[in-house]
Amino acid sequence: EIRRQCPAVFMTPDLRVALEPAKQRSVIDHVRAAWSDHPQTTIDGVRIETPAGWALIRSSVTEPALTFRFESVDWYGLDHLVRRFCDSLPKVGEELWGRYESAVRDHV
Repeated sequence: EIRRQCPAVFMTPDLRVALEPAKQRSVIDHVRAAWSDHPQTTIDGVRIETPAGWALIRSSVTEPALTFRFESVDWYGLDHLVRRFCDSLPKVGEELWGRYESAVRDHV
């Protein structure tokens, strides 16, 4: 009963993009700069807050990769947030978008 009263959440699973550890910091720093007009938390990687949701990027602890996660208030907002995020990452954005599309196709 209580759960039905909660708003719906639309989120991705962990989306991992292989990247050697030496390059991970520069991608995270690039995200911080590209999204500097949004509130950020930098405890573990960087979490970007937007009016419609959030995006998280961090170094994987189990493999040489970056882990991305996104959440929004609806599917349109999630799709839009991930697309904007990918567009701001020229080096890994295309691969991230492909992983997102695969995840959405498997879960919708």
